[in-house]
Amino acid sequence: MLLREGLYYGLRCKYQTRNSISKTSIHIKEADIVDNAYERLLEYEGHGSLIIKRFNELPKEIHEGHARTILRTIKRHNLLDEVHPMAPFIKEKFPELWEQAKKEQTS
Repeated sequence: MLLREGLYYGLRCKYQTRNSISKTSIHIKEADIVDNAYERLLEYEGHGSLIIKRFNELPKEIHEGHARTILRTIKRHNLLDEVHPMAPFIKEKFPELWEQAKKEQTS
């Protein structure tokens, strides 16, 4: 697991105060330097201000939906040709789906 440093900040929006990331100039209401983002997220979870949906605890239907999306991505972007920059990642991280897409391509 990678632990990252970061900067957590809050901003005031027109309709509500929210924590966010912005590509445009914004008014920073507060800032908090985070040495260990993972520990901070667990802290928020413990206080009930964050719900973490852990991958291994997701229902079977969610995993099946992810698999369908990955297969569709392999086909839509012709990743089996291994030209697209996303191809090595998909091939390495989802070898079963990669092989399934190859089988479906030949049938």
